[in-house]
Amino acid sequence: KGAASKAPVAAQQSFATIEAFTPQGQASGVEAVQLTFAESAAAFGDPDSKAPILLECKGPVPERAGRWLDDRRWVHTFAATVPAGVACNAHPNPDFRDLKGHPLSPTTKYAFHTGAPQVVEFRPFPGMDIDEEQIFIVRFDAPVDAQAVAAHSHCVVEGIGERIPVKAVAAAPTETLLEASYMQAP
Repeated sequence: KGAASKAPVAAQQSFATIEAFTPQGQASGVEAVQLTFAESAAAFGDPDSKAPILLECKGPVPERAGRWLDDRRWVHTFAATVPAGVACNAHPNPDFRDLKGHPLSPTTKYAFHTGAPQVVEFRPFPGMDIDEEQIFIVRFDAPVDAQAVAAHSHCVVEGIGERIPVKAVAAAPTETLLEASYMQAP
């Protein structure tokens, strides 16, 4: 009888495990990204500990910096609240290794977005009399294209069966309009 041949066994790679990652999906009011590992992943207080993820954002994202909070939690803090219209993707930092020398799985991916701009203030107040040449002031929580907003907006007048189009205007400096409508400057 011949000797049984042994097939080479592929080495199984172990990966560091992220137990929790926030935020995910649509989120507003984002001030930080935090992740928690299932077990100790970094030597707490070691200034050479690598960031476990790389965070790539598109849109008007504030300055940001990451740091370890302890041996299991890493946080990426923004200098200000992330405004609407920002999308961020997190993926493994190829230089990161946990305390056992394990990287994150290359398939690890997280994402969040802050959604579309939202109306935060409006003048004149609902229920007030409206003039034929009324100027409306609409404040959003993020920059918007005034022409695009006007193109997708209309007025409805009781007794008139059609939509009345609106147009974006630059009739007066922003400060003058805000003052006239008793709105605070941003």
